[in-house]
Amino acid sequence: MNPGSSGFFDGLRHVVEGLRLLSKPGVRILVLIPLCLNVLFLLGAFFLLDSVLEVLLDRYLGGWPGFIRTIVEVLATISLLFILCFLSSLLVNVFAAPFTSALSAAGERHLRGDAVAVDEGATWGALLKEIGHGFAAEMRKLRYILLRALPLLLLSLIPGLNLAAPFLWIVFGAWMLCMEYLDTPLTNHGVVFPAVMQEMRRHRRLAFGFGAGMVILTAIPILNFVAVPVGVLGATSLYCCSLREHG
Repeated sequence: MNPGSSGFFDGLRHVVEGLRLLSKPGVRILVLIPLCLNVLFLLGAFFLLDSVLEVLLDRYLGGWPGFIRTIVEVLATISLLFILCFLSSLLVNVFAAPFTSALSAAGERHLRGDAVAVDEGATWGALLKEIGHGFAAEMRKLRYILLRALPLLLLSLIPGLNLAAPFLWIVFGAWMLCMEYLDTPLTNHGVVFPAVMQEMRRHRRLAFGFGAGMVILTAIPILNFVAVPVGVLGATSLYCCSLREHG
């Protein structure tokens, strides 16, 4: 891959690179914790969606014509499914921060060879000692996301305007997922939120391409179980092969 690549499709290719790195020695074992957490959160999200959506539709759209109810149900399912999968990714990153940071460091070693600036042992030690600091950083990101997600959520409830909601959630989710995953390799190198956002704004097409790839992966059944480790490894590839080269 061209190190200077910074277009939309270059961002997509980093997601593929994240999939490729899953099976590398030294990476496989570190995939297990975020993988297991993601499976648990996603199963909980699917159960919640199945049990709550039908009740809400019966309560608020019970007397509406069938074809309108069907359209609203499809749009609501897409929107809620995406929201729940997105929230699942955020929660996994909060609770698995020490593991995802070590995973990013291991992926970087494969991408850059043995002479990598990040030392895995040092990364583990630093993160295990500063879990409170990491949790606070995740809360700041969560606040940033919620302040922007709530207006979109309100829009999703307005008849007529909510027809555009699934598409707006996809664009919003692509940007936020890129932010969430890219934060891990950048934090390993001392670049912390909100400086992560500055890097993304400098490389908007690359960021949207990577985020769009993660949205697609998150939407594919079974494959979405590995979305978190793939996102971390793909963002590490994005950092090593594109952002770092640009300074």
